[in-house]
Amino acid sequence: MEMKPAVREITSGHEDEMFSYSTTLLATPDTSAADYVLAEQGVERLRNGFAAYFRTYDALLLP
Repeated sequence: MEMKPAVREITSGHEDEMFSYSTTLLATPDTSAADYVLAEQGVERLRNGFAAYFRTYDALLLP
């Protein structure tokens, strides 16, 4: 959501010269501000959960 407008502006008129990343980014649907905020809040909840876990434990072992 943050990069898409800048990439669109920079690549305008140079569509035949774009790298696959730019082409893929511009082909994705736009993310609404509400969805973006919800995703950021989800990341913050995960970060807080890990921080709480590591206040009690020194390591997280996974298979």
